[in-house]
Amino acid sequence: MPDAARTDVYADYWPLVVAKTPANARHERAAIALVFSIAASVAVIAPFAHIPLARVDAFLPAIQTTLSAADLLTAGLLLAQYLVQSQRSLLALGCGYICSGLFAFLQTLAFPGAYASLGLIGDGFNTAPWLFVLWHTSFPLGILVYAFLKDGNASETLFGLSAAQTITVTVGAVLLVAALLAWWVVAGVAYLPEMYSSNVLVQTPFGVHANTALSLWCTSVIVILFIRRRTVLDLWLIVVLCAWIPSFLIGAVTAAARFSLGWYAARGFTLLASCVLLAVLLAEMLVLYSRLANAITLLRRERANRLMSLDAATASIAHEVRTPLGAIALNANSAVGELDASEPNLPEVRQILRDIEADSYRVEATISSTRALFKDDVGTRSPAHLPELVRQALSLMQHDIELNDIELETNLPDGIPLVLIDKKFSRWC
Repeated sequence: MPDAARTDVYADYWPLVVAKTPANARHERAAIALVFSIAASVAVIAPFAHIPLARVDAFLPAIQTTLSAADLLTAGLLLAQYLVQSQRSLLALGCGYICSGLFAFLQTLAFPGAYASLGLIGDGFNTAPWLFVLWHTSFPLGILVYAFLKDGNASETLFGLSAAQTITVTVGAVLLVAALLAWWVVAGVAYLPEMYSSNVLVQTPFGVHANTALSLWCTSVIVILFIRRRTVLDLWLIVVLCAWIPSFLIGAVTAAARFSLGWYAARGFTLLASCVLLAVLLAEMLVLYSRLANAITLLRRERANRLMSLDAATASIAHEVRTPLGAIALNANSAVGELDASEPNLPEVRQILRDIEADSYRVEATISSTRALFKDDVGTRSPAHLPELVRQALSLMQHDIELNDIELETNLPDGIPLVLIDKKFSRWC
C-alpha cells in the first residue's frame, strides 16, 4: 500500500495533523475567551486611540521582526504537516503565512524611522503602506483558499510530484510572485495613489478607504471560515483574523494613525495573532507526540506479551511432541530387547509396535494441529465441545503446570451445548 493511502486509512481513526483534529468544547471556550478579551481591550482603548504617544522608532522593527519570525516558523510547521498528510489546504495556508512573514519584514524595511529616517527601500512615504496592503491582502487570501480546499482529498499533490517536490515548486512560485509584487510596489509607488502625504503621521482619505476595504475583506474571510469551520485549525484561524481587525479599524476611524495609542495597541494585537496559531500548533503537536509515544509503548508491550505467549506455546508443543517421542524410543528399545531374547514374546512385541504406531499418530496430530493454527482461515466457525477445548488448553499448559507445582482440579459436567469457534482453533480439539 502506498504511504499516502496508508496515511489516509489511519487518519480516519486518529488525526495525524491539526487540520484534521476536530475542535472540542475546550478549544471553543478558549477561542471565545480570547476573542472577547481582544474585543474588550479594543473597547477600552477605542476612546483614547487617537491620543498621540512618543515616537519610538525601535518599536516597529522589534515587534514586526518577531512577528515575521513567528509567521515563517508557523509556515514551516504547516508545510511539515503537509509532508505527513498531503492536503492542499495546508500548502495554501503555509504559503499564506510565508507571504505574511515576508511582507511584514519588507514593510518594516520601508517604514520611515525603522532602519533609516525614510526607510531602506521605497520613497519613505507610500511604500510602507502599500506593502502593508499586500501583507494584509495575501494572508487572508491564503486562509480563504485553505477554507475552500480543506475538505478535499488528503493525498493530493501537484502533477504527480512527491510532497517534498510539491512544496518546493509551490513555495518557489509564491516567493517569485511575492518578489514581483514587492518590486512593483517599490519601483512603481509613484504611480500608485498616495496614502500619506509629506506628513508620515497623517493618512490621506485614500488611506482611510484602503483600511476600510481591508477590514471588510478580512471580515468576509472570517464569515466564510466560520461557516465552514470544523477543526481546531479553523477555529484558531478565526481568532487570528479577529486579532487583525483592530489594525484596520485604527486606520479607518482616525487619520492620525501612526504612533498613537491605538496604533501601538494594534501592533500588539497583530503580534498576538502571529503567535496564537504557532502556540496552538506546538501544543497540538505535543499532544500528538504524547499519543504516539503511548501507542509505541503499548505496541512494544503487546509485542513482548506475544513473544511470551509464543514461548509458552512453543514449550507446550515441545512437551506434547517430546512425550510420544520418548514413549516411541522406550517402546522401540523394549521391542529390540524382546526380539534379542532366546524365546521372543511375539504378542508382547506386537503390542509394543501398536503402541509405537499410536504414539507416531499422536506426534503427527500435534504437528498438523500446529500447522493448522497458523493458516489464514479466521472467521470460519465450526461447532466444538467446550469440555474438549478446556482439556486441550490444559494439555497445552501441562508443562507449565508441572513446572510450577500447580495442583489443578476441573469440573466439566456433561450436557454443555456446543460453541462456535474459529475453524483454525477447532483443529486443536
